Amino acid sequence: MLAEAQGVDTLDDVAASRASVAQQGGLAVPQPPRPGRITIMPNAAVGTPPTYRQRPDACGGGGTTPRRMVPGVVPGRGQATLDWMADARPEVLGYRVQAVSQQLVGGAQPAPVVQAAAQPEGCVPVSVTVTGLTSGAYYVFWLEEEVTSASTGVTRLVQVGTTAAVLVG
Repeated sequence: MLAEAQGVDTLDDVAASRASVAQQGGLAVPQPPRPGRITIMPNAAVGTPPTYRQRPDACGGGGTTPRRMVPGVVPGRGQATLDWMADARPEVLGYRVQAVSQQLVGGAQPAPVVQAAAQPEGCVPVSVTVTGLTSGAYYVFWLEEEVTSASTGVTRLVQVGTTAAVLVG
């Protein structure tokens, strides 16, 4: 009977189903009336669909804000050298590279090895060598830009790139 009460279409049907379930000693669960059919009209296309063009970015990064890139990595003995194209925007003050060890240890994980790089003039290659890494360990490198907001004047770090895990020699 309860299944019949769930498939009703009007308030009268709900009341009748509830009464019959109650007479048989069952529990009547009130159900809201359900319309027989709902038709949703699709939105009609109006006008011309927009076309998207990627803005040119001479410094790489794919024309996105914040930029997204994969820095190049050359591992060495206890170190790794990263390179990427500088961002010529005036709000970029510099860069920070973090080497994050992929070797898990019990308890708190060690802090990443951090190396800063100054912002050069224009769109030129930037190269940073991160030292103090453990030979034979895998690292993922995070590249962040130090950016000052034009509207608030607040400086913050924005992650713009990461690498795959790299084995340091």
